[in-house]
Amino acid sequence: MVLIGLIVGAASAGLSQLARARTASEGRAQAMERAHTAAELIARDIAQSVRDSDLLYARVYIEPGGDADDARDELLVHSRTLRPARPWAGAPEGSEKEIQYRVRPDAFGLEQASSAGETLWRRADPVPDDEPLGGGVASAMVDGVLSINLEAFDGGVWMDLWDSDYDGYPYAVRVTITATDDTGTYRATSRRVAALDRVPVPPTTEDVVGGGGR
Repeated sequence: MVLIGLIVGAASAGLSQLARARTASEGRAQAMERAHTAAELIARDIAQSVRDSDLLYARVYIEPGGDADDARDELLVHSRTLRPARPWAGAPEGSEKEIQYRVRPDAFGLEQASSAGETLWRRADPVPDDEPLGGGVASAMVDGVLSINLEAFDGGVWMDLWDSDYDGYPYAVRVTITATDDTGTYRATSRRVAALDRVPVPPTTEDVVGGGGR
């Protein structure tokens, strides 16, 4: 009877450890999938951003939010995409869209526990647009996002605040996402760097006259 008890106890402990290991593996995988998906979505729209020598028709705007341990940065970019903002409307849309990313409560508008993260939202609106920070259609993309950190590269340093209306186009944008699983137990971080082809600086009159055009 003692021997049987020892065998049963060892089997129960082994099964319990196996269940915990499976739960941990699933939690880590879910957190990593969320972080990876969110970073890929944002980097894709940045890589497809509109380039134009007239910056009135092109925009890359990064607004820092939150704090160092809990970043809530926002992104506004004019991007090329064939995905319509209002597919149900049946009206034709151009390929250039105003895309905005931000982290907000979940798709039902309910406040989630801070440990379980919030939801990454993507807003799309055809351009030109009189309201660059509003309008269009917002869609919940990824749940369980804990932080979103965005940085623009000016050729020398990474900047946490950027507005192409004043700073021109950055050389690249770095996206860092931290996400968690449904239980808020496991975390994962994913990073992407989207390189941008800068629009050449137009030559000045002096450059053209002097033959030193760039």
